Amino acid sequence: MVSLTRGDTLYAYNAGEEMLPASTMKLLTSAIALDRFGPNYQFSTDALRDGVVGSDGTLTGNLYIRGDGDPALSGKFLPGGPSAPMNRLADLVAQEFGQRLLREPGLQVHGYLERFKRFPEAFSPADPFANGIPMSPVVYMLLVGLTKDGRWLQFAQVAPHLFLALMKALELDWMFTDPEWKGIPLFEDAERRGALLDHMQEAVGKRTLGEWQKVFDADPNVFAEVYRSGPGVLEHPQLVHLGHVVEVLDPE
Repeated sequence: MVSLTRGDTLYAYNAGEEMLPASTMKLLTSAIALDRFGPNYQFSTDALRDGVVGSDGTLTGNLYIRGDGDPALSGKFLPGGPSAPMNRLADLVAQEFGQRLLREPGLQVHGYLERFKRFPEAFSPADPFANGIPMSPVVYMLLVGLTKDGRWLQFAQVAPHLFLALMKALELDWMFTDPEWKGIPLFEDAERRGALLDHMQEAVGKRTLGEWQKVFDADPNVFAEVYRSGPGVLEHPQLVHLGHVVEVLDPE
């Protein structure tokens, strides 16, 4: 924490320790966005053309849907990379208005994200796995594993103290003091990256879902979501707590 007027440090805690900031980075990006854009800023998604619009409202030319970074048009919500939402929006416009907008065959509706076009390296996709080997430590922090009784769990242990708690629950915390695993969970070699994932998933499989639930109840720093399908989705604790699940009598 630094004074904005004097520039001196007001408070520091583990300032020299390397960590994965994870979602806490959202605080910084949100603060910068508010400072630069202001609280009333609105992102624009523009329609541009490269042809002439006739008296009947028909465009002879291409239509371009240009995004400017609206978070609601994020690749997070559609598969296919950062440009997928704009491409999908262009497809919808073409389906709805294509025949009325475009007179000549071969002309198209294009969608693109202006900031992706301007800074392509800023949005380079990264695969978390390569040939089954983890390429990022986040794979371990968001561990997916199968329990002894066949239930899939996904943990959420991104912060350092939460990851340590997970390793203790998996009875793998000895790795932190073993020279062979120095640097855990950051490894340059693929062999240790793959072996660590194997160790962690095997440890998950030593307990049933009920046994894991007892671990969660005993240690608030360890938690995992249970993969659910079918009617089991309605048993999600948050849905039940919020009253979003109701039972109705079937008239049949």
